[in-house]
Amino acid sequence: MKKFFEELLKTEKDLGVHPDQHSYFLSQDTKPYTAVLAVHGFLANPIDTQAIGTYLHAQGNVDVLGIRMSGHGLTPERLKNTHWQEWVASVHRGYKALKANYEKVVLLGISGGALVALNLAEENPADGIICLSTMLHAADWRLKYGGPVGPVVHTVMKNVFQKEYLDSNVPEHRKHIVYNRMPIASTIELFKLMRYTRRSLYRVECPMLIVHSTQDDVAHPSSAKELYQKVLSPDKELHWVEGEHVFINEQTDVNEKVFQKVASFAKNPTEYFSHTHQSNHAS
Repeated sequence: MKKFFEELLKTEKDLGVHPDQHSYFLSQDTKPYTAVLAVHGFLANPIDTQAIGTYLHAQGNVDVLGIRMSGHGLTPERLKNTHWQEWVASVHRGYKALKANYEKVVLLGISGGALVALNLAEENPADGIICLSTMLHAADWRLKYGGPVGPVVHTVMKNVFQKEYLDSNVPEHRKHIVYNRMPIASTIELFKLMRYTRRSLYRVECPMLIVHSTQDDVAHPSSAKELYQKVLSPDKELHWVEGEHVFINEQTDVNEKVFQKVASFAKNPTEYFSHTHQSNHAS
């Protein structure tokens, strides 16, 4: 695993990834049975998952790989030239490395990263998956440019208005995590990923923890309901919280219980449901 991570960092440095936005790997002194693969959101970078990744590692029972998706951690121009399949492929490489070194691999994804994690779970054996603020349906009107009229909008914006980007309106506290400009071409790729993932949910059968905010104004709350209803996982839980779209970027008194719940699930998803005596549970 050490060799894989060293090669990954070298590749990222050669690409010009910003120094503080590289993939990260948090390992215990003694290798545990389980590793968590943490996937950041659309337009973001691995800082997106560092708070929850650091918390999981601090519990002492898992290693954590926070992976960078292709086109992220660079510039909006570089993202514009990538396709959603490349986002999935870059994360899949991390999954393969973990699978070769650990008995169990648990997937964790935030927003668009949850879509990528679901795609991995559809195609590969995962021991559990944690979906946070899953972007199955967009609530943000800017992301809806990627819908059925996306290519037309992109063409008009590019050729008539000479505009290929939208302001991502990033909150001040997330400007070091998310691109300040959103390529319209990339919203089209995101929509394709959303559509593909929705059509394939029936293929996900591993234990699942879904956490979503009732106030999410980026990933519509209906995303969590549809995810819960359509996956075939016999052990699954939908937990509702309050707060903004990405409520897990930092550990606070408000989300402490969510961090604890995620950590309990990540340690051993099967044991999590046996201890809570609940399957197919929404709260």
